[in-house]
Amino acid sequence: MSLSFAQKASVRRYLGYSLLYSQTDPVLEGQFQALDNLPDAGATEALVIQYITALDAIFAGMDTFQPVAELGAADDAKQIDVYRGLITRIRRGKQYVQVLSQALNMPVRADCFGVPKYDPSAGAFPGMRQTAS
Repeated sequence: MSLSFAQKASVRRYLGYSLLYSQTDPVLEGQFQALDNLPDAGATEALVIQYITALDAIFAGMDTFQPVAELGAADDAKQIDVYRGLITRIRRGKQYVQVLSQALNMPVRADCFGVPKYDPSAGAFPGMRQTAS
């Protein structure tokens, strides 16, 4: 069993590679092929799929936070909780990106869980998915 096209696209997104296969950059695709040829390919693929599923859940959950701009001045504690929740999800996402990177023996090019910039006058989402180096 090999990873589906959707799962490969998710891996590319989380590790910071182009979402489309590029013949000029075949390194990650080579790792996908090598994964199929491992003696324990089924176990390793199951781990990769588990990491992708966890990352998908974390990434989807980031959009559920209420933007800070919608909170009033009396809701200062809620503003802190919004950012605390985002930072917690970002940290978990970064952890899973690293274990996915290690499982495939591929470096992370651009972390899709960039750190949000604190701006109390803006929503909670500006700059959230910028790449961090």
